[in-house]
Amino acid sequence: MRRTGNNGGFSRRAKLNVLTLKGALRQGQVVIGTWVFEFNTPGIARLLASTGVDFVVYDMEHSGFGIESIRNLVGPSHSLNLAALVRPPAAQYHLIAPVLDVGASGIIAPMVETSEDAARVVQSCRYFPEGRRGAAFSIAHDDFRPGDVESKRKASNEAVLCGVLIETAKGVENVEEILSVPGIDLVWVGHLDLSLTMGIAGHFEHPRFLVAIDASVTGVTCGYSNARCPKGSTQSVSVYRAAKPKTPRAGSRASPESPTWLTLRAGDLARVK
Repeated sequence: MRRTGNNGGFSRRAKLNVLTLKGALRQGQVVIGTWVFEFNTPGIARLLASTGVDFVVYDMEHSGFGIESIRNLVGPSHSLNLAALVRPPAAQYHLIAPVLDVGASGIIAPMVETSEDAARVVQSCRYFPEGRRGAAFSIAHDDFRPGDVESKRKASNEAVLCGVLIETAKGVENVEEILSVPGIDLVWVGHLDLSLTMGIAGHFEHPRFLVAIDASVTGVTCGYSNARCPKGSTQSVSVYRAAKPKTPRAGSRASPESPTWLTLRAGDLARVK
C-alpha cells in the first residue's frame, strides 16, 4: 500500500491514513500490519514505521492499556502515516467511543457473534444518523480545531474504520448475517478463541478448524493472526496470500481480487513485500 504524506494537523493525517487504508483494501492491494500488546512508548510507532507496515492495532483487551495509553500511542502513529486501530476490551459503546475520541482511526471489536452485536458496533463508531456516537468536536480526534460541525460529522463517519472479530463458533455460524450489517468495514478472524470454542484448542491444522476458517473468509477482506502457523513465519504468509477469495459471498464488502490481511513479525516483512 502506498502511503502519502500530509502537512495538516494530527486529525487530518489520521483521516488520510485510514482512508488510504480503506481505499487500498477496496482496490485489492496487500495491506500489512501488526498488533501491539506491550511497549507503551511513543517510540514503538517509529520502530513499526521503519519496517514499512501500513497499520497498527493497539490491543486493550489483553494488554492492560488504558485510555491514557491509547491517547499517547495513536498520535505518534498518525504522524508517521500509520493507521492506528484499537481493539477495545469489549464490543460496547462506553469502551469504543472513548478510543475514537482520543484519535484512533478505527476499532476492531472482539467477540462479535450476531448481526445485533455488529449493529451495535457500527452505531458506536458513527455519528447520527448512521450511528449513535456522542458528538464532541474540537477535541483530540479533530485536532482541537474549529470548523463546521456538519462537515466534521460527515468526514468522521466516512473515515472511521469499523471492524469486528469473528472468534467463536457461533460467530462463524452467523457470519453471513454479520456481513449484511451496513457499515462493517472488515472482519478479522480470531483464531485462538475460535479453536477454543470449537473444542480443538490450538489445533489450527484440524480439518474442522480449516472448514470454519473457509466459511468465515470466503469473499471477505479478512485478517489473520498466523492462524495456521502460530510462530508467524513467512510460510504462513504464503498460505494466506494464496487463500485470496475467488468469488464474493452475498453481503460481502470485498471484490474477487481482495487480498487477505496479514500480520507477521516485523523481521519477515521485507521477505513478504
